[in-house]
Amino acid sequence: KQIYPGTCRKLEVSWGWKNQKLPSWRLRVGEEFSINSGDFVVRRADGYIAYHLATVVDELTLGISEVVRGDDLRMALPSQLALIDALGQNPLNYEHVPVVCDSEGRKLSKRVNSEGLEAFRENGISSPKVIGLLAASLDLVPKGSELTCDELLSDLIKRKFQIKKVFVNL
Repeated sequence: KQIYPGTCRKLEVSWGWKNQKLPSWRLRVGEEFSINSGDFVVRRADGYIAYHLATVVDELTLGISEVVRGDDLRMALPSQLALIDALGQNPLNYEHVPVVCDSEGRKLSKRVNSEGLEAFRENGISSPKVIGLLAASLDLVPKGSELTCDELLSDLIKRKFQIKKVFVNL
């Protein structure tokens, strides 16, 4: 990951329009975060709020304390921790899991119109089989398992200490 070197850190930046453009805003991170995240954008030049700010504020507002995301978002973690610190909040617990891929190894994504659960339904695959496929992809159950959400949750509660070990080792 490339760290922003702070080129514009000491510039006087306006809050509003200038020369028909909005400036992007970067969070000036504290020294403890500068090595892993550097200053990062919280409002883009097109006026939209950046991912880091949007997700952190959303999670804090909703009272979320545990976040599970795909490995593809692991590099966002230092910036999000810096933002949580800047907001004076306690850090959340983040876990990262393998990304779910299609049969050709491509990441499933709404952005590229990946097939979702409807494709499973249209192909006659039952909900318990889908839950088993997803849980098996995380090594939570043996491959070929078919179970309901309640059964999976019950099994996870019984094995909660084993699960922490699985996530720590990823």
